Amino acid sequence: MERLACIRRDSLDWLAGTAWHSLEVVDKLEQRTGKPVVTSNQVLVWATFLKAGVQQPIHGYGKLLE
Repeated sequence: MERLACIRRDSLDWLAGTAWHSLEVVDKLEQRTGKPVVTSNQVLVWATFLKAGVQQPIHGYGKLLE
């Protein structure tokens, strides 16, 4: 998974599918590629926090959650 993100040239890497264990590598992928990485699981957490009014950042799981 990390290798795939490193060879892409888009402005954003999207990792779709909630069965992947991708949250653990999002921060590393963003550092390695220099671009945002967004996963389905991140979006679910982000949307839930947004609706609940939670504004506390979660570090280590990518820029979306920070």
